[in-house]
Amino acid sequence: MVQLKAHMIELQQRAIAPREEREDKQLYTTVLRNVVKKQQLAFVDIQAAMTGYATSLQDARAFLSRRLSHLNPLNAMSEEHRFENDDGDYWAVRFVVSQFESAHSAKQVYDLVVYYLSNSEISISEKVGHLTVREDDDSCEPGIMQHYLSSVTGKGLRMESNTVIFYEYREADRPGNHDAYGLLVSDFVDEDEGHPYRSNERIRKDVNAVMEVRAYPRHPCRVEAPLTSKTFKETK
Repeated sequence: MVQLKAHMIELQQRAIAPREEREDKQLYTTVLRNVVKKQQLAFVDIQAAMTGYATSLQDARAFLSRRLSHLNPLNAMSEEHRFENDDGDYWAVRFVVSQFESAHSAKQVYDLVVYYLSNSEISISEKVGHLTVREDDDSCEPGIMQHYLSSVTGKGLRMESNTVIFYEYREADRPGNHDAYGLLVSDFVDEDEGHPYRSNERIRKDVNAVMEVRAYPRHPCRVEAPLTSKTFKETK
């Protein structure tokens, strides 16, 4: 009787083993399928980001070309418009042409701007005085960065912004040519599942900005001229 029970147990184990192997194989296949799916989605996201990168920079070049067609980049200028729309949102549109005569090259100014933007939470806290925290994971691709920032003003007003920045620097075609320039474009993110807006707690600040850094010859010194156009709105 004991031998019969042992034999029955052995037969049951043999019957269960293939089923377990099939279940393990099915589980492995499911996990592998999910991994491949996530990789495909990540690849699509990268493609979309690179498409946005190219499109944004192209649109920025076209905008600046039209906007600066009748302006002398060696002359400083600034214009600004502020208004409130029917929804109670505050808007500001600003256009600035500045010269940095002490700079050694357009690349030097460009690198400083990229560094400033890469550490924007520190820059805002120090320069503006608003305590600012970066809440994203600080991951970015070459030429692309994204910042999700939350700030508290001196009066205790809480604000938030989610911005993608595209940037590139193009060297001159030949030595001595002044066609080298840097271009930076920032655009707000309207929806982000990873960092949803907290409209009940914070005021949303959307920013669109275009900046070009280019060298122009001026005797007896060289002038570096960042050309900037910015718009932003604050939504109640």
